[in-house]
Amino acid sequence: MWRYVSKSDLVRLSIGNLSGSFIGCILIEYISPAGFPRPVFVLDLILCLMATSGLRGATRITYDACAGIRSYGAPAMHAVIYGAGDAGVTLLHEIQNSPRLAYRVSGFLDDNPKKKGRCVAGVPVLGSGEDVRRVVRKHYIEVILIAAPSATGAQMTRILEQCYAARVKCKTALRPGRRH
Repeated sequence: MWRYVSKSDLVRLSIGNLSGSFIGCILIEYISPAGFPRPVFVLDLILCLMATSGLRGATRITYDACAGIRSYGAPAMHAVIYGAGDAGVTLLHEIQNSPRLAYRVSGFLDDNPKKKGRCVAGVPVLGSGEDVRRVVRKHYIEVILIAAPSATGAQMTRILEQCYAARVKCKTALRPGRRH
């Protein structure tokens, strides 16, 4: 579970270490002989906090770095995600963190002109729906993963037609509870 460590976990670790050091400080004051050096208390807090949070953070960093290396033998398909919003970023993270999803995401497609040429979650926005054919040819895309849960029926039809015209497979990621 350490691979899922987050900022809130680090806050809880800090509070736990601070509480433990405070209790340890009180006990040592009553038990230890006179003249016990006070900087030891601060040093204890710093070392314990660095050890507990550093170990968890290092585990997460190592896991994330190795996520792209692991796979279950299936060759990764070159893909783009259509939709550079919250759903697209969530799908990207799921692909990056799950070795069973054998996709290599080359970029995003998004119809918002302000996003074109920018990076979203470290992945470039390669163009809009009008650029599907060009992007498919240039990046050797095998599948387009559609992550547009707020798209209307007409918009989805247009996206699917663009994928069909580019002769590329497409898959949709629907929001929970939505039926087609």
